[in-house]
Amino acid sequence: MSPPMEAVMKEKISLWVNSIGPGGERDVWTDLRWVAIDLISRHLWGEKVAYKTLTSQEDRALMSDVLYPKNIYLPSWLIHFPRFSYWLEKSIGTLGMNPMQTIRDHAFEAFQKFKTIAPKSERINCVADKLWTQHVTNGGDMTDEAIAAELGDLLLAGMDTTPDTLCYLFWLLSKLEHAKIQERLRDEVRGLHFENGMPSVVDADKLVYLDAVLKETLRLFPINAGSQPRVCPSGKPIVIYDLQIPAGTICEMQALSVNRDPEIFDDPDAFDPDRWLLPRDSTKFKEMNRSVWSFSSGQRMCIGQQYFF
Repeated sequence: MSPPMEAVMKEKISLWVNSIGPGGERDVWTDLRWVAIDLISRHLWGEKVAYKTLTSQEDRALMSDVLYPKNIYLPSWLIHFPRFSYWLEKSIGTLGMNPMQTIRDHAFEAFQKFKTIAPKSERINCVADKLWTQHVTNGGDMTDEAIAAELGDLLLAGMDTTPDTLCYLFWLLSKLEHAKIQERLRDEVRGLHFENGMPSVVDADKLVYLDAVLKETLRLFPINAGSQPRVCPSGKPIVIYDLQIPAGTICEMQALSVNRDPEIFDDPDAFDPDRWLLPRDSTKFKEMNRSVWSFSSGQRMCIGQQYFF
């Protein structure tokens, strides 16, 4: 039976922390991606198929073209021209220059390895186990390509979001003007019970000030900071806040702008975790919590929100 994810998290983070050593410099951006790739691939494909970039140079080399893509990412404004965007993405894919195709190729190869050890029972230990129950060979309607595409998208989401947020967090805490915030956070973490150099994930999740620091980091630096367009449904116009929006109108909002609304957040450009230390049932806390749009909203919002807000 595979170890629980808490044990896997502690193992991977311990490997990274122990590799740092005293003094010197580290490329935190890259390090955190190795941690994230090992964790998310374990969650997606299980222990036997997961990447082990923290300990394997071979796996690092394998994932380097995902970590440092030499291919072309299309600019976000092309979503307003779906036919042209589709043609352009297909063209660069044919030329071997589509980074998303590279990620999906890795996901497809990993799924092929998973198939050789696919579970014969209904026990679910990873995401691939769950998707496997819907494979065409098991009476479902998902092909190898469909499952690999799902896993590839989740791999991309898992290896970017958390590492980027933590990079911003480390940068903010390293600034001289935030020295007192760093020390306060250190004092709170020191109060945890450590076993083999690592605290319990469950206990760490209960730290009030750590939660405030994470919330404030996500508010200031949302990973998906750009516009997130929505199309007003066809038919009659929609009225929002007394503003009539014609059918078919493309409306866009930016998490970066929403998260720094001065009508909601006092001194909105300041890194101030203390703003989140209000009682959770207070009107002000609920208003701020509701106004942070780092995970978007609605049916397509990021499911990661359940862990933070």
